[in-house]
Amino acid sequence: LFDSTDDLIGSTRIEITNRVFSKQWREYGIHKPIEHRQLWNPTSRQPQGLLQMWVDAVEQTNKTFPVWDINQPPSQEFEVRIVVWKVQDIPPGDDFTD
Repeated sequence: LFDSTDDLIGSTRIEITNRVFSKQWREYGIHKPIEHRQLWNPTSRQPQGLLQMWVDAVEQTNKTFPVWDINQPPSQEFEVRIVVWKVQDIPPGDDFTD
């Protein structure tokens, strides 16, 4: 089995307090605008992707919007079988090749 790790694709920073205390943001009500934010990785000068999202802040006691469980799902094991019929100019990378 492989010991997998999560690789960082990119990140973005959102200042929630600036939104919550902004009169314009509160005036949107339940119709918050969709934002397009670039994902930045410290090892690159170019954005590594685009995130489409909206931000909302709701009081924890608000029953209109129940809390979502955003925990990572439990890991599962899978077996992947691949058949390669033909390759060219690829050096063998295993111990089974003659």
